[in-house]
Amino acid sequence: MKQSRQIAIESSIIQAVRSDNFRENIIHFIWDRLPETPADFILEVLTYNIKNGQCFLLKRVFGDTHNNCLLKMFDYVEKTYLNDFTWIVEWKDYNFEDHISIFRGLNEDEVKDKFFYNSNTKSVINKITKEE
Repeated sequence: MKQSRQIAIESSIIQAVRSDNFRENIIHFIWDRLPETPADFILEVLTYNIKNGQCFLLKRVFGDTHNNCLLKMFDYVEKTYLNDFTWIVEWKDYNFEDHISIFRGLNEDEVKDKFFYNSNTKSVINKITKEE
């Protein structure tokens, strides 16, 4: 995939997420390789909330090439993400400050996985509510 095409797809993903999310969140792409098979890749798209300084997982996809991962992520954002349920998570950080974050996901377990991404274990979830 040409670099300009990759940037265009990443920009489309960012725009779609920001249209549903708070504009002050930063969208970040993390690329890695699977340790078992160096030919396979992982793409994680994260949201970083400037207000509370927390990083949450939006989605993780696997593929045999960068191109494959990026197209899977684009497909997820275009076809699934905006149709997932909206969840409101009330939580406390390690300083016992209250926060409210909004997630999209199919169920409460998926939301918890996204919330606790990257060892966010010092935070405590008080309540998760599915928005009707």
